[in-house]
Amino acid sequence: MLADKFMRVVLFIRNALDSPSPDQHERLCHPNVAMQKVVTSVRALPGLSRFLLPQVIPYLQHVASRGPVIIVKYGCDAIVVLLDRNPVQIPLQVTQEGVRDMSMELCKLTECAKRIDVTGELAGFLRKLWGQIVSIRPNHASGSGAPPPSSHPSFAHCWSF
Repeated sequence: MLADKFMRVVLFIRNALDSPSPDQHERLCHPNVAMQKVVTSVRALPGLSRFLLPQVIPYLQHVASRGPVIIVKYGCDAIVVLLDRNPVQIPLQVTQEGVRDMSMELCKLTECAKRIDVTGELAGFLRKLWGQIVSIRPNHASGSGAPPPSSHPSFAHCWSF
């Protein structure tokens, strides 16, 4: 199955990156080629032509009609997409270690959600993340202040391999 192949390659790449060695580049060449083949196969499936590609701005602006779309990038910044404005990049005052910790927390919550209801914990996590984004540089997001608390943001996390 294609999903299993994808997960095996991802795990192999993560393991190789977690255990640096002098031959790491050589160890990653084959898995990177394998990843490209799997991604190409997935993109050939109906409706998945943009698999692992960023969303296009018009689609994100359509989604933003229900509230801002927040894309949290691994490089310690966020992109806020609003319905009627160009996207805005906001530097977050968080270290890469902080981003990694939040990413791990989100992964644990989503993994637990398969077994138990973690709606409250997930909502708390998203409130914390939203608070970091709008409280640090609110004028970046809307030009005149933070979006109202009643608007429900959509979040995306950009993974890097």
